[in-house]
Amino acid sequence: MSLALTIIGDIVPPRQRAKYQGYFLAVFGTSSVLGPVIGGALAGQASILGVTGWRWVFLVNVPIGILALVVVARVLILPHVPTKQHIDIAGALAISVGLVPLLLIAEQGRAWGWTSSGALRCYAVGVLGLGLFYVAERRAGDDALIPLRLFHNSVFSVTSAAGVIIGAGMFGGISVLPQYLQIVKGASPTKAGLLTLPLVLGLMIGSVLSGQLISRTGRYKIFPVAGSALVVVGLLLFHFRVGADTPLLETDAYMAVFGFGLGNCMQTLTLAVQNAVPARDNGVATASATFFRQMGSALGVAVFLSILFSTVGGRISGAFRTIVPTPAFQAALRDPAVLANPANKPIVAALQGGGGGQTGGVLQDSSFLQHADPRLARPFLVGFSSSMDTVFLVGAVLVGVAFLLILFMKEVPLRTQSGIEARAADEDRAAALPPATDLGQPPASSRGGVLPVPRVAVRRADVELIDRSLRTNAEAVWEFEGGHLHR
Repeated sequence: MSLALTIIGDIVPPRQRAKYQGYFLAVFGTSSVLGPVIGGALAGQASILGVTGWRWVFLVNVPIGILALVVVARVLILPHVPTKQHIDIAGALAISVGLVPLLLIAEQGRAWGWTSSGALRCYAVGVLGLGLFYVAERRAGDDALIPLRLFHNSVFSVTSAAGVIIGAGMFGGISVLPQYLQIVKGASPTKAGLLTLPLVLGLMIGSVLSGQLISRTGRYKIFPVAGSALVVVGLLLFHFRVGADTPLLETDAYMAVFGFGLGNCMQTLTLAVQNAVPARDNGVATASATFFRQMGSALGVAVFLSILFSTVGGRISGAFRTIVPTPAFQAALRDPAVLANPANKPIVAALQGGGGGQTGGVLQDSSFLQHADPRLARPFLVGFSSSMDTVFLVGAVLVGVAFLLILFMKEVPLRTQSGIEARAADEDRAAALPPATDLGQPPASSRGGVLPVPRVAVRRADVELIDRSLRTNAEAVWEFEGGHLHR
C-alpha cells in the first residue's frame, strides 16, 4: 500500500494527486466489502474442484496476483535512478522489538491482567525496544527507517499523530459493528459483511468527492477537519442511538456518516504529508504515514475489543437483573415448549448461575441466540448493545483529539510538479552549483568570509538543498543567508 501511494506521488503532481488517490481508496473500499463476502461464500462450500472450500479463500487471490504482476510489468515504466543507501537493519529490528510486545499486551491484557508479570515484561521490553529504535535512527541519519529529521516538519508530526488516532478509531469502530450485526441483528458473518456496505459506500464517495474538489480548488485542510468531525459525529450517533431495538436502516445511515468522514480524512492526510516534504523523501514519508495509521488500526482493534470483552459480561448480567422480573420473561420461563427447546438451554443455564459467570462467552459463540426464544435472548442483546455503546464513546473521544490536532495543521500550498519532476529539478539545481574546488577559499575581494551571489527568489527547499550539497562537497562549511553564502 505504501509503494502504490508513493508511485502515485512520483507520477502525479499534488494538485491532481488527490483525485487519483481517491480512486485508489475507492478500489480498496470495494475490495474490503467483496473480500469477506467472497471468502465467506467459498468457506461455506465443502469442496470446490476437489479442494476443501476454505482453502479457496487463499487460492482465489493467486490469479488476481498474477494479473496484477502482468499489468505492473507491462505498464508501470518509471525512470530508474541508482543510489547507494544503507539498509537500516538495526532500526527495523529495534522497532520490531519495541512494538510486538506492546501489541501483544494490547490484545492479551484483558486475559493476563494489565499489571500481571507477563504484562509488565511486555511493557519493559517494548519501552527498551523503542529506546533502541530512537538511538538507531539517530545514528542512521538519512538512511534511517524513519528519519528523525522528518519530525521537524510540523505537517509530518501532526499528520502522523492524527493518523494513529484516526486509524484506531476507524478500525475500532469497524471491528465492533460486525459483532453488533451478528449478535444483535442475527446476521451470518457473510451477511454482516454485506450489511456494512453503507459504511464502505460512504468511504468511497468521501474519498472520490474530496479528491475531485481538492484538484479543482487546491485547498485540502478543510477535508480532514470536516472528515474527523464527521467521524466523531458518527461514533456519537452509534453511542446514543444504536441499541438492541434500533432499525437497521437507521444504523445504515449512521454507518454512511462514519464512512464519509473517513473518506475525507484518509487520503487527504497522506497528500498533506507528501506535499510537505522534499520530493526525495516522498517514499519514506508515505511509508511512515501508512505505518502510523496501520499501527493505530492494530491498537484500535486490540484495545476496543478488549474494552468490549471486559465489559460485556457485567452488562449482560445487569440486563438479566433488569429484564428477568418482567412479565414477558417470566411467561417464557413457565412455557414448557421454551424450556424443552435445546437452543434455550445456554440461557437457562446462565440464569441458574445468577445471570453472570459465562455470559460474556456470547462473543465467542453467539449462534444459539439466533434460535433462542426472543424473550430469553433479550438480556444478551441489551447487555451487548450497552457494552458496545461504551466502545463507541471511547472512540469518539479519541477521534476528537485527532480533530483538534488537525485544526493546528499548517496548510502548505500544493505543488504543481510530480515527484519525478521535482527531484529532477532538485538535481539540476545541485548540478548548477560551483564545484568543490572553487569553494575552498573565498575570493580576496570578499569581506568577512562572505561570497556575494546573485539575488534570486528561492524556496526553503532550495536553501536546504544548497546547504546539503555544500556540506557534502566542500571542505569548509558554508551557510546560505540573506542572499549570500557565508563561510
